Amino acid sequence: MDYELVLRIEVRQLRLGADPEEAFAALSLRVGSPDLDIAITGIIIQRTVGGNLSEILSSVSTTVDERLKLHREIAVLTSRQKFTGNLIAMMPVLVAMAFIFLNPELGDLLLDTTAGRIALGIGLTFEVIGIVAIRKLAEIEV
Repeated sequence: MDYELVLRIEVRQLRLGADPEEAFAALSLRVGSPDLDIAITGIIIQRTVGGNLSEILSSVSTTVDERLKLHREIAVLTSRQKFTGNLIAMMPVLVAMAFIFLNPELGDLLLDTTAGRIALGIGLTFEVIGIVAIRKLAEIEV
């Protein structure tokens, strides 16, 4: 996203006399950032109620910094679960490859027969469902 263009559009709207609250709301929708939403809310509150804008923006900056720090901490804490989930998801594939390598006749039954292909398809489907479920469970929304 070209933020310079987005801000240029915002400044143009304000210079042409658009209502600042509506222009900031449109900016928030265009960018779609929760951090920008916090800043815009602070600016709108300051315009409505009054107060020291520098203090408001300072507290917004602190809030955004804390959110970023929390996101990084969550990424570190969930990385082990994601790695473990990927490793567990790879185990059946590795075991199947080992069986096929050690006993090619068994692998031929899995790959050449209809029942083997159905079993392989069902197994792969459950693998994908498991990987998606593990990634969803390891995802923490802040």
